[in-house]
Amino acid sequence: MRCAPRLKQRHLPAFTAYDLGRSLPLTSVERSCFAPSVRALHRLGEPASVAWISEATYGTCKPEVSEGTCDPPLEIQSYPECDRNFSSYGGVVEPAGALSPRKSFLLGGSYKLPTAAFEYGRFGTRLEMYTGQTTVVISSYGSSDPPSLARRAAHALTRLIAPNLSGVSAAKLRALAVDPHGCRRLTPK
Repeated sequence: MRCAPRLKQRHLPAFTAYDLGRSLPLTSVERSCFAPSVRALHRLGEPASVAWISEATYGTCKPEVSEGTCDPPLEIQSYPECDRNFSSYGGVVEPAGALSPRKSFLLGGSYKLPTAAFEYGRFGTRLEMYTGQTTVVISSYGSSDPPSLARRAAHALTRLIAPNLSGVSAAKLRALAVDPHGCRRLTPK
């Protein structure tokens, strides 16, 4: 893998590769490495350095033209939270108040687990959930109702993730999600 030499000089943080289990038919699972070009400009929301990514894809799509591409109905990506978190966007997308308990509950079904929407509409939805160790990105573009599918996936993931966060306060999870240095040690309240 092309990232390997650069990873030898960098500690790979712990993170969990999440998927929806058997609640939807899984189409593919990929584990890859994101390594931005040395000369490339950093794009908001992308890791600034080498990062491992796990991606679970649900459903298939059919391109409108024979050589075209299309988006599957649902993708779940997992990143180490120190490589991609709310602060990766530089505060220009939405203020940190976007991670409020009320908004997190509406999107992800939990007041505790910080959840933000970066795209939300009939043409596509991208939600991000921050577990203190893993950023879970839920993308829905190729379905008839992207917001509904993404929210249902977020609620299902919350049910999987929440039991593992019983000793960590909601305030701590929000602080980690907006920490530009990321990968702070996750400790109980």
